[in-house]
Amino acid sequence: MTKRYQTPKKGSKDWHIPLNNNFIKLDTDVEIRDIESNLKQYSPEQGAKFFAIDTGRRYIGTGSEWTDATLSAPTVSADPSSPAEGQFWYNTSDGALRINTSKGPVDIVSVGGESDGSGGREGDNTYYDGKKLATSEYGGIQAAVDAASAKDVISVDADETVSSVVALKSDIKIEGAGGVITAADGSSKDMLRPGEVSNVWIDGIHLDGGWEGPNGDGGNVGTRCIGGVNVGPVDNIRITNCTIENSGLNAVNFVDKNGDEMTDIYIANNTIRNSRNHGILLGVRDENGSGGLVENLLIRGNQVDDSYDAQAIGCFGQDGGVARNCAIVDNMIDQRGGVDPSGANIALEEEVENCIVYANTILGDPNASRGGPNITKDGRNCILGNNYVKDCARSIVVKNHSYYEPDGPPRYSLVIKNEVVDGSDGFFYSDLDGDLHVSDNCFTNCNKGITDGGSNTGTNYTFYNNGPSVSSAKVGIPDNVGTSVTYTDEDGNTIGSGTWSAGSVDPSNPVSVSVSASI
Repeated sequence: MTKRYQTPKKGSKDWHIPLNNNFIKLDTDVEIRDIESNLKQYSPEQGAKFFAIDTGRRYIGTGSEWTDATLSAPTVSADPSSPAEGQFWYNTSDGALRINTSKGPVDIVSVGGESDGSGGREGDNTYYDGKKLATSEYGGIQAAVDAASAKDVISVDADETVSSVVALKSDIKIEGAGGVITAADGSSKDMLRPGEVSNVWIDGIHLDGGWEGPNGDGGNVGTRCIGGVNVGPVDNIRITNCTIENSGLNAVNFVDKNGDEMTDIYIANNTIRNSRNHGILLGVRDENGSGGLVENLLIRGNQVDDSYDAQAIGCFGQDGGVARNCAIVDNMIDQRGGVDPSGANIALEEEVENCIVYANTILGDPNASRGGPNITKDGRNCILGNNYVKDCARSIVVKNHSYYEPDGPPRYSLVIKNEVVDGSDGFFYSDLDGDLHVSDNCFTNCNKGITDGGSNTGTNYTFYNNGPSVSSAKVGIPDNVGTSVTYTDEDGNTIGSGTWSAGSVDPSNPVSVSVSASI
């Protein structure tokens, strides 16, 4: 027994006294569990505990009565101005039970919202906790958006045909609820345009751009389903779990030519198919001399099928605009639709830096006569690793490091642990003035494993352990792609790493991408 309980000594006359004392202590040490209606059947000994198994309420005995000790939040009409971490309260003005965390207050339960209690992390609705406006009740999505206030949710619950651009506003969520939004016949406009906005989440909707494909009549050439040109500045945009098909131009398009900034964009777990040009395109070009930046991009877990005349996924900076801190991770690209694609399936073009293309699977069309490069990269400090490429022409291409700041820091490219099957060139490089590391790549049934395209002026090129049977290369789709990867050279020294995360839907937790490469 513990010191709190006594065992009678052998042969003692009053052996019953310590045992009776033990029984008294058990009345307070052991919690009583029963239905609440039986509470009065038990003596409320000092310190005794009762748990009602049917209602969840707790009571403490005072020696003469049971007192309700159920945990409850203090009731307030406005949130505390400086709550302590771990402090919680119930706000009667909006019906929310909140707790303060290291990152600020989050809703545990909200009458007006859809919180699942996970504390504001990716995938819940604790930031967008306002009213829910159904498109069927407002006569369409544009009217619902116009009526929405900050943190409201637009629920697309009815099929709708749109003939004009749907202009979104900041701090709203658009969520799918069974309805399909289709572009009107003859449309060549953007469908959903989040221009000059922040904190917008588009989740689970179904968009149909109305393009009939290269073998059809070509209806709705020019439709972009989400985004547009000159949409910046934008910040904290989430596009998740959507079905986007038949785009007459680009399915998801965030491009700015005015030198504006587009930051913290997360595109994940979408199904994108039958796009006339790009599946996903993000980029900036400076046409008026004021710069331009697209930064902190995470494109992850998307299925992109049949992008006919351009890249399935593209990111670029041009004319002084810069694209940086981009992660293209764990996407499936299937170009076996029977029409020759003319562009790379994943492209980082011109003025890009600090990017990682990791653990993607790309299936080309073996019958295509002009299938372009699979992964092509310009720029500096980028990693192409653990990708699987099948039936593509020039499967992985690296070129043109020197795009700007010729006297700036060194320019690196790491090409590591990729698997290329049935390609013409497994890896092709040209026009490099920076450093290049190529190792642990498996090139199977390729006409050439590695091709030097010439005009290379760099001095530090490393090639080792590349060939048709390299076991360390990626094989197939990974079961679990984490949020970080580290690469080492043949001596075990770290030469590259990448990390990425989506934060939450709360703007205080933006997209984060970090890439480091060195040789």
